[in-house]
Amino acid sequence: MALGLGQIDIEGHRVGMMISGRTLPCFQPYDTRPRAGGYCFYRFLTSMPPAELFFHSMAGRDGLIDTACKTSRSGYLQRSVTKHLEVSSFVILLIVSREPTIFQNDNRIRQPFHKSEELGRNTNIFDDC
Repeated sequence: MALGLGQIDIEGHRVGMMISGRTLPCFQPYDTRPRAGGYCFYRFLTSMPPAELFFHSMAGRDGLIDTACKTSRSGYLQRSVTKHLEVSSFVILLIVSREPTIFQNDNRIRQPFHKSEELGRNTNIFDDC
């Protein structure tokens, strides 16, 4: 980045103070300067002081954990929706009989096959796999 990183936020807030009133041990207690609150004046190109690098790594870790939690939640949501749709009436079953037809779960005819669409007896539908 060409400019300074700016204010680092963790969970939507400035870097919080510990019980001792400091954000990091290198700052004075109850220091209200921007640098003590997590503001990064420097950039990656010219290197960053240890305190700013530590604040930046705190925010990076927070973002990584947040991404991992959102991924697991969205994966579970997708699995739940898929499982619920399996028993839904929208799932189509192919029942092989004399007259091939696609039925729904409640045995209603969804789509009859015409003779031109019918597969030959020697046709293997898994040849492409």
